Amino acid sequence: MASKKKFLSVRFLLSAAAALLALVAIFLMFAPAAVCELIPETSLTKAQTVNYTGIQLTFGYTETTTVPVIGTEIKTEIFKFSFANFLPYILLAAGIAFSVLTAFGKLGKISPIVAAPCLVVAGVLFFLAPDMCVPASDNKELVKNLKDSLSLASGAIVAGVLSVIAALLALVPLFLKKGKR
Repeated sequence: MASKKKFLSVRFLLSAAAALLALVAIFLMFAPAAVCELIPETSLTKAQTVNYTGIQLTFGYTETTTVPVIGTEIKTEIFKFSFANFLPYILLAAGIAFSVLTAFGKLGKISPIVAAPCLVVAGVLFFLAPDMCVPASDNKELVKNLKDSLSLASGAIVAGVLSVIAALLALVPLFLKKGKR
């Protein structure tokens, strides 16, 4: 009985840790996912960097600028909704669900087998976030310049690493031996 309890507790702890890391990766949607370096046309001004969060890259972003003299607002749509950037969050939610099922011993060996690929694919997709964004412009040259100037930021990197670690933790219960019955 002692070995069975030990197996259940280790499986529970590893699966709960995988679910927790995946949950933290979801919350990193509020952290910068892409950085855009704006290079000035003259050498008199410094280069500017603009950070875009995971929410902005995924659900779209409209920048509002107020003109001081006139007092009107100018709205410029930068990004549109990107399903490819939304997919990692869906996969993380599925990974969390199957990790919880693993923690409670439901679905047998199927739950870690499903949780791990969901988490790994989510981790890989986080590293591709700047490439999968949808700029809100019909001008192909402007879209190319924007995508070329975007680079990966810390939020997407950490979310990707946490997702891959969560996948590894989700797989470990699959290889644990059950104690004598």
